[in-house]
Amino acid sequence: MTNDKLTIKDIILEASGRDENKFNKSSVGLFYEMVNENGDIRTVEEITVDKPVINIFKSMKRVQVDIIFSTKNDIDLKMMNDLLLKATDARNSVTKESKEFPLISVSIVPHLYQGQYFILCSDPLVWCLTGQNPRGEFDTLRLVFDEDDFNVLASDEEALDKLLDDIEEELDAEERTADFYAEKEAELKAKSDRA
Repeated sequence: MTNDKLTIKDIILEASGRDENKFNKSSVGLFYEMVNENGDIRTVEEITVDKPVINIFKSMKRVQVDIIFSTKNDIDLKMMNDLLLKATDARNSVTKESKEFPLISVSIVPHLYQGQYFILCSDPLVWCLTGQNPRGEFDTLRLVFDEDDFNVLASDEEALDKLLDDIEEELDAEERTADFYAEKEAELKAKSDRA
């Protein structure tokens, strides 16, 4: 980083890919939990690993998280896949009478920040096994989240205050950009309506 402002993109970049020594830049945890009506959380199963490579892509409304393993035969990939299969089993479907609700979460801790900042994504819209190579093996677990379920968090008050200030500035800038494009789109529509 070239300045003191820490952005969401900075944290995404420090969480994604490999470092200069070709090591993964983050550890990752996958959690299957049950949440009751009072908001109490009961962990059913969790897997935390420090060997896959993480890639995070954030668009305007969605966030894609890839957990990339070196081989399809990796035991942690199998365990994570099994956890997701259990959590999304039809028997866990929510009804009006449900007292507990399943929740899948992913936590990503960039090594650079030593736990001071981390990413928490919850309630994926979709997940699948895929491959990094279109002709290759399924070596990647891909989860897609709504932007509202993607959170960058801090583990202490000072870091949290700084992060919140920086993110607020970043969100204001994004909002101004979105407003600008909405205005331009309205102008183009008005011109085409007159034509």
